Amino acid sequence: MIPKALARAGLSTADVDLYEINEALASVAVAAVRLLDLDPDRVNVASMWPGGGMGSAMVVEVPR
Repeated sequence: MIPKALARAGLSTADVDLYEINEALASVAVAAVRLLDLDPDRVNVASMWPGGGMGSAMVVEVPR
């Protein structure tokens, strides 16, 4: 989804200052960061897991 959206906008991953990935499973966010070769310092992972409360955001550090 991210590469397609960037292509439509005529941008590259380097053109984006901060990525926010809304995902319940941290492994999906880690995989996205690795597959897209994103700088982990420019990624915020918001957890939408029901146990965390609706709409809550949890910032986690993506392992390098």
